Amino acid sequence: MSSAAPTLSHSTRVLLTDMTTAGLDELVTEIAELLVRHDAAIDPDLIVVEREGHLALATSEGKHGEPFISLPTQVLVPIDGLVWDDESDHVRLTESTEPLTSVQSDLLDLHIALWNTSDKLATFRATHPRAATLEETGLRHAIARIRPSFTPGDTPRDMLRTRTFTLRAGDSPSSVIMPILELANHHPHGAPYRVENGRLGANYSFIDDTELTYVHYGPHRDAFDLACLYGYATDFTTFVVSAPMSIDLQEFGTLTIERSVQRRTPAIWRIDEGDLRVSYLLLDARTGLFEALHRPVRDFLLSRGASKSQALSVAIAAAESILRVNLQCYMNVITEAERVSHPGAATISMAAAHQRHVIDVIGELA
Repeated sequence: MSSAAPTLSHSTRVLLTDMTTAGLDELVTEIAELLVRHDAAIDPDLIVVEREGHLALATSEGKHGEPFISLPTQVLVPIDGLVWDDESDHVRLTESTEPLTSVQSDLLDLHIALWNTSDKLATFRATHPRAATLEETGLRHAIARIRPSFTPGDTPRDMLRTRTFTLRAGDSPSSVIMPILELANHHPHGAPYRVENGRLGANYSFIDDTELTYVHYGPHRDAFDLACLYGYATDFTTFVVSAPMSIDLQEFGTLTIERSVQRRTPAIWRIDEGDLRVSYLLLDARTGLFEALHRPVRDFLLSRGASKSQALSVAIAAAESILRVNLQCYMNVITEAERVSHPGAATISMAAAHQRHVIDVIGELA
């Protein structure tokens, strides 16, 4: 199959802009024109809009499901080897060990200018939960109880973690900037990224009554993940990824939920030294707990000699314990967040409140 750029339109226009901050439209247009000169395809009806200080993607046409961008991977900008000035109020590159091509270097310079013109670093420091927890150990520890990998930070690299894509090509994945596409907002019902035939692309996906189009940042990211990683709260998610924990299964051993990250593959159940372990546990309000928890725990208990009624009783008790521990974890986050004045704390509190609501719904289905 050919890897040539798909034809999205015969228009000579690259894209449209609707922005008020001086200089943004010129930078976005220059990025788009540079991409098109290097085999990218962009729908000329795509609009880069500025809404309440944030850039997003939109279109005024009814194009749900149609492609709006296709980027050859050669124009994605790798950033793992870049070193940034952590003390500056602006995004400033101090060193690069990343072997960038000429077009990647030009795109990097344009994106740095775009981020600085739109005050991305200042906004991140003023609003993101990771910045909110720099001096707030209570809130940080409450978050880390649910997501142990969570770390505070307000550096350019921390900000860039919210704007990059992990490109899995060959043996080593790398973080890359997705020109134009990085401006798309997330929604769990948005269009997924497509990586195929050496190209990265996405389709239009309209979720609400606005002109905005949304993409899906990846499977199994619940509201708490989105707040911790990307700094915004949503109430659209219907599942919760459990905090790590160990639950007593009476005389039959323990159930250990090992982690709450690295969820690209289905959860793996296994028996280790007589105890039951699962790599992670997804609690979904759409399906309840039977498939996710009751059945594997029940089957384990039956294999250990429990009667059917005993296995069911212990499995139900384990599920109740898991829900109860998760509820308490999120209550702790809300309590700690109320003590913090940084706006990022309010974001994480709203996400935690939504998680509690989802867990309550799951409990009613159990």
